[in-house]
Amino acid sequence: SLLWNGTVYTSSTNTATHTFTNSEGCDSVVTLHLTLNHSVRTNDDLVACDSAVWHGITYRQSTNEPLFTTVTSAGCDSIVNLHLTINESTSAEEYQTACDQFSWHGVTYYESVTGPVFTDRNAAGCDSIITLHLTVNYSVSDTISDTATNSYTWNGNTYTTSGVYTFEGQTQDGCDSVVTLLLTIIQNEGVDEIDVAQQLKVYPNPTSGLVTVSGLPIRMIEVYDNAGRLVKQITIPSMSDNFTVDLSALPAGAYVLRLTLDHTAHHQPYTTLRRVIKR
Repeated sequence: SLLWNGTVYTSSTNTATHTFTNSEGCDSVVTLHLTLNHSVRTNDDLVACDSAVWHGITYRQSTNEPLFTTVTSAGCDSIVNLHLTINESTSAEEYQTACDQFSWHGVTYYESVTGPVFTDRNAAGCDSIITLHLTVNYSVSDTISDTATNSYTWNGNTYTTSGVYTFEGQTQDGCDSVVTLLLTIIQNEGVDEIDVAQQLKVYPNPTSGLVTVSGLPIRMIEVYDNAGRLVKQITIPSMSDNFTVDLSALPAGAYVLRLTLDHTAHHQPYTTLRRVIKR
């Protein structure tokens, strides 16, 4: 706007005049050529996560009040009103329990851990930070050996023959528990296990591949892994009291040889177990 000779003008004009008397006492007519430029008022709509810096000031809450004044190209005020929306980042704790291992956002963990962080986006588009609290419990695998006369009862089952038996259950943490029983059954009218132990030789033990069984006539050799699975079986057509078993193709670990023998004292089949370590 412009105040000119008592009149306020709010728009551009070329027709306004004012008459006054000049020094000679004659009329002096002045015509106004007025160009009015206008101030500008605009809104700056911003959305930010947690905080926003606007013209040197940091805002941490939503607001519609801040104003910033600058100058237009015509030299008039340019007033900007901030309309700011602040959304918040979120954080959460995730508790997990697993057996042996746990995969979380592409990473596999084999031990209990607290602290891995995964950052995602929440519904507002801000960071969603999740912290993992992981407890890893472990499965159990064990092997026991025992000898009994005539029969043997284990975990509700009664066994009357020597063999490799497994029992699968759960630990108190809910993980797999596999126990392998290496069982030797001695019949009252059968072979004296002490006598067999003295005569039967299994060597070398540990071995890098070849194991020799000697001392008694052998009918069959069965090889079981530590989980009780049959991994190799050899039937000997003509009984031999000296036979070599090749374990070279098997991975390193503990194995059980189930040997079916023909005990010369009684001329009857007899089974006994021997544990072998493969390097």
